[in-house]
Amino acid sequence: NYVTEGSFDAYMWQSVEYKAKLIAQILRGDLNRRSVEDVDAKVLSYSEIKAISSGDSRFLRRAELEGQIARLQSLKNQFNEKLAKTTRAATRTLPDRIQFYNAKIPLIKQDLADLSTYQDKRIYELGGTKYDLGDRAQKEAAAKALQKILLGRRLRYGDSLGTVNGLTLVVVPGQFTIQTAFTDITLSLNGHTSHADSSNARVINAKGALSFALRTINGIEDELHQAEMKLRADQTALKSVRDLIANSKFDKQEELDQLL
Repeated sequence: NYVTEGSFDAYMWQSVEYKAKLIAQILRGDLNRRSVEDVDAKVLSYSEIKAISSGDSRFLRRAELEGQIARLQSLKNQFNEKLAKTTRAATRTLPDRIQFYNAKIPLIKQDLADLSTYQDKRIYELGGTKYDLGDRAQKEAAAKALQKILLGRRLRYGDSLGTVNGLTLVVVPGQFTIQTAFTDITLSLNGHTSHADSSNARVINAKGALSFALRTINGIEDELHQAEMKLRADQTALKSVRDLIANSKFDKQEELDQLL
């Protein structure tokens, strides 16, 4: 391969080099990199064209320096953008979640303390009548009583469908027909805080509603465990992010300063 001094040959081969580096960067599949260098940024400036055309080494040197500065400034802008995103996580997202769990966890513990007074019993109360859901006949009677309410009126957000061990069964309506008979409802079990069995909070009848309540009560201890784990994870993440921000610096800043 031959290159003519003072021509565009060097630039053309440089462009090929940039493209090769880009392809290699993608093929390596480096998971530590979040972006690849833009080949389109490697274009001649007017200064570089003038420098190559004139053959004057001073112009060429100046053009090279201007090109280096522009590329370093672009890298610095990318660095600042990533740092700003990380800073937002440290100042808003993570602190908000930590605040949420710090408020939620004591309320879950209070509900667990209240539930402990019932021991292993599951008592459903509707309209002043109590039903022991551990007894099959009483559970059937409770389902019939609740089913009459579900079919008898249009439900609204926040409507109560009785209590289970002191926790209120609250409904968020789904779709309803013109005859006001429901097709499905979404439920929450509320005490000091709200609880929902995330796997299936939508039910189609009274038996499903009571089953939802029992599953949710049985899962509150796990809910507490999950909340505590998420809180610790967010606290650790926040510390790591703050440390990262404190120690972050553009690694080519010194090189850029020397050129400016």
